[in-house]
Amino acid sequence: MIKQRTKVFLLVFILVFVWSGVLLGQETPKEEIVKIKTIRENISQYKDEKVTLEGFVTQYLEDTTQTTDFYFLKDYWGGIIKVRTSQPLPEVGKRYRVIGVVDQDIVTEDIFISEESRVQLSVETPPPPKGFLAWLKKNWPYLAVGVGALILVLLIIVLIYALKEKKEMTTKMAVTPIPGEAIPESKVEEKKEIPEPEEVLEGSTIKMSVPPPGTLKLLPAKFVVLEGDEKIKEIRFYKEPGKTEAEITFGRAAGPNYSHVQLKPLTVSAKHAKLIYSGDKFILINYSRTNPTKVNGVDLPENGSTELKDGDKIEMGEMVFEFKLTK
Repeated sequence: MIKQRTKVFLLVFILVFVWSGVLLGQETPKEEIVKIKTIRENISQYKDEKVTLEGFVTQYLEDTTQTTDFYFLKDYWGGIIKVRTSQPLPEVGKRYRVIGVVDQDIVTEDIFISEESRVQLSVETPPPPKGFLAWLKKNWPYLAVGVGALILVLLIIVLIYALKEKKEMTTKMAVTPIPGEAIPESKVEEKKEIPEPEEVLEGSTIKMSVPPPGTLKLLPAKFVVLEGDEKIKEIRFYKEPGKTEAEITFGRAAGPNYSHVQLKPLTVSAKHAKLIYSGDKFILINYSRTNPTKVNGVDLPENGSTELKDGDKIEMGEMVFEFKLTK
């Protein structure tokens, strides 16, 4: 059991680790250095948008008749773009970080940048790293904190389950009799094993198991089958050893012997309803949302319950039963 839970915790840890990495690795567009090639290929997206470029100046064009000049900037990926500036022209061959707005000449359709700021890079900066290593380099402090927190949470969960299992084991050991000491009757009942079915009744729509005579307590009620199955006429209920209450589930899915009645029609949900016997009362709970259980023609809400009375009519999909108390 512990090994299985450990696998589950490990899977959850990996999923949360990957997802937190995705979230931490996201950057806003303002922090990105945009490729010139990307701007040219998506001019409709970048036009009138402020971008950040890095590269070196290849040449410039002075125009004494205007208040602005142009120079050419080549980025780390080989793209070249014209930059319009009202500031003194940069030095050819030097590297710069330029921030400006993307624009396009309406006549020549030439793409250029309207410079807003320019910073010379004193040391030649290599192309920024890409992929997982870049993200890891930038976000490792957040990653370390996240991983540490996850490990702490997992350790707490494992510790809670370990203490719970230790308590259960201690309880089992506590009921082990000392040689010569009488075992309380209630403990004897708890130690009884659930017998294998003597018979499995299966009609056209109903499947249920029947225990050997005298092995399980027969409850004082039954469902009389009114509609849905011609072979099985009634459903009896049993209480398993060691339990103060009896629970019987109904649904299209298969279930355990004696505590589940399989109803095969498609109008019945996989987990449709549950009957609880406690304190001499029979409580019916509805689990189906799409085709709710009906009692005397009234729908029970999802997870809603009602106490059954002798003669009540119960509908689960196309299956119809009558609740009868017995002696």
